Amino acid sequence: MTAFIRWDADPEIFSAGFFSLRWYGLLFMAAFVLGYFIMKKIFRQEGVPVKLLDRLTWYMVFGTLIGARL
Repeated sequence: MTAFIRWDADPEIFSAGFFSLRWYGLLFMAAFVLGYFIMKKIFRQEGVPVKLLDRLTWYMVFGTLIGARL
């Protein structure tokens, strides 16, 4: 008898027609949202305008999407 773990998880959470939600997409979204709220709190404590955080967040999202596709 051999002890092993069989890992055959489905990468899709669900699919509806041409749209499918995958686990890595959900985790990217959760990281962006959680990171935004944490950084918003830090920006307010430091007295930095939140408008700069909004721009930084867009750069982070686009950089991640482009980097993931390359």
